[in-house]
Amino acid sequence: MSGLLNSSEVPILCLSCGRNTTKSIGWIKRHSDFVCACGSVTKLDESHDIKSEIAKVEGLLSAHDPPSKFDIDRLPADILSGIGLIIGWWGYLQFQLGVIIRKAMKLHNDTGRVLTYGPDLKVLCNIIGTLTHSDHWIKDKGIRDDLKKLIKDVRDNSEKRNDYAHGMFGYDEKKNVFIRHLLKTPAHRATPGTEEMTVDTLGEASDQARDLWIRAHGIRGRLRT
Repeated sequence: MSGLLNSSEVPILCLSCGRNTTKSIGWIKRHSDFVCACGSVTKLDESHDIKSEIAKVEGLLSAHDPPSKFDIDRLPADILSGIGLIIGWWGYLQFQLGVIIRKAMKLHNDTGRVLTYGPDLKVLCNIIGTLTHSDHWIKDKGIRDDLKKLIKDVRDNSEKRNDYAHGMFGYDEKKNVFIRHLLKTPAHRATPGTEEMTVDTLGEASDQARDLWIRAHGIRGRLRT
């Protein structure tokens, strides 16, 4: 709620000229005085009217607050950064799979981008799987074998990307931990489960995606243009 609260505006009434000027609550908290265009000074920390307006805004916002277990505002920067790294490395990996297809099929970059930008991981893995079935596209059996292992590992772990890219997060006040809600299984759809999130567990998930990307990048370098 803090972001919404600080950006919300309240009127400041000048008792000398009667003019109303709106300022954000964040601005009011950072200043002790407000100087009207007429030159009169209003002591912000002493104004009962301004305090009442801020309390009114706080009441309106708190009435619409999500419960803490679904409140993303409760997540600190290092947890949000960890989630972002997971999504980011999976994005890099998806791009790299497209480059592998482009190079294996000896496509011009512009043609390859048209064909590989847009399809999801499943489609890209299926295309690479087709390329590894014979030596028509990739002569080196070692590369084909490494690609088969890579796309198997990508398929086995790709749901982790969706877990975080489309996940619901929050805070468990009873356990005092940050959580990811589990909603996929039939049982969890009826009664959502939770999974604790820490900087370390998020780091492990992002490192796994990064390792897959490193493998893909290495294979790409072994393909001839």
